[in-house]
Amino acid sequence: MTGIRTPSRAVVGTAAMIGPLLAVAACGADDGSAEASGEEGQVLHYWSMWQDSEPDAQYLQEAIDEFETETGITVEVEWHGRDVMNKVLAAQNTDSVPDVVTQSTSKVGSVMVNTDQYTDLSSLYEQEVFGEDVTIGEVINEDYEVVTTTESGEPFLVPFFVHAYALWYDANRLNEVAASPPETWDDFAQILEETRSSGQSPLALDGDIGSYASIWPGMTLARILGPGGLLELATDPSGEGWEDPAIRDAMVEIGELAASGYFPDGYDASKWPTVQRQWFDGEADFLLMGSWVPLEGDTKGWAPEDFELAAMNFPAFGDDRSVPFEAYGFAIPKKAKNVDAAEQFIAFMLNKDTLSTWANAVPVLPARTDLEQAGSLEGIYTIMQDNQLTPLLDGLRQYHPDYYSKIFEPAGRDLMLGELSGEEFIAHIKEQQANYWELNQ
Repeated sequence: MTGIRTPSRAVVGTAAMIGPLLAVAACGADDGSAEASGEEGQVLHYWSMWQDSEPDAQYLQEAIDEFETETGITVEVEWHGRDVMNKVLAAQNTDSVPDVVTQSTSKVGSVMVNTDQYTDLSSLYEQEVFGEDVTIGEVINEDYEVVTTTESGEPFLVPFFVHAYALWYDANRLNEVAASPPETWDDFAQILEETRSSGQSPLALDGDIGSYASIWPGMTLARILGPGGLLELATDPSGEGWEDPAIRDAMVEIGELAASGYFPDGYDASKWPTVQRQWFDGEADFLLMGSWVPLEGDTKGWAPEDFELAAMNFPAFGDDRSVPFEAYGFAIPKKAKNVDAAEQFIAFMLNKDTLSTWANAVPVLPARTDLEQAGSLEGIYTIMQDNQLTPLLDGLRQYHPDYYSKIFEPAGRDLMLGELSGEEFIAHIKEQQANYWELNQ
């Protein structure tokens, strides 16, 4: 399954940053809240979305060590990396599923929820966070429920951080944009044209990552159709919805970004992170990306010292100004053998000190409402607070991952690389969609 690239190379930091900061508040049994109840010799099988060489894995291992000390539960970790859900999918028909797994809501949803292999975590949300006298449900932002619950309202994932999507730029260099970010596409398009006319590339995009390219038409369609509209459009068996004049006009305009030289020369044959690094160096103005951008700039040293990272909401084509996002967290497979231990593990990882230490060291947007955001993420967090939150691409990758990977992403990539015009994109995806649903009804 293909999807928006999760930051396998983006979620970075340094072990030196994390180790000294880690101060897990693991004193639950002493203060009477969330008491440890692990059985001696009990083993918890945890499959992680990180590889053991990543700083996040080093952070988690230290927290796991604390958890084992506090509970007496032994945690056996498998560091599978970003394809962890493929491993879960392969294991679902066996007796070798993990007790707990971490990944994004869309990937957990597509593998576990779509196959009814998830555990309803309603009772876990009512349990206290380890070492605190508040429940998990009380500290998790309720706005995130739109991606962490099933259609019937059952929570299938407990988030510990989120990524929101926006246009990023250097506020120090684009101070006029920072003072008054364009809210409509027309205003944004005027800025892009002025930049292009001056010889500067307005937009950055690495052409080898199809998901980075396809998010451009995806977010445009979400703006035109409003929450839920893209999912409805994509699941229309006839494909006739693509003939909507507003959709056609917008896709023609988006396609012109590639045809008219809005991206740097050679972007269509670039290999990540070539163009993204050019953007940090000031060779392009705007980057459409998830909120892992600070990780790649600050911790990898790509951003110059005078680079002032800022975010602006994707411009509106009408009234919609919603913010697409994804949550990442813990889920328990239906066949898990040690559900109680898995719940204790999740409650431990949601501890305020545990989560804030990691979130600030990496940094990411923590799912708890009572934690401060790292300075580089304050802008995107404000945008999220001021607008409705919606699933990235209306949850298309979760509910219909095969359609996304075979139809939508390839067509979106071809549009943004100039291999299809807007008109050709409409005709192509309409035909492909009708054929797809004829075979997959």
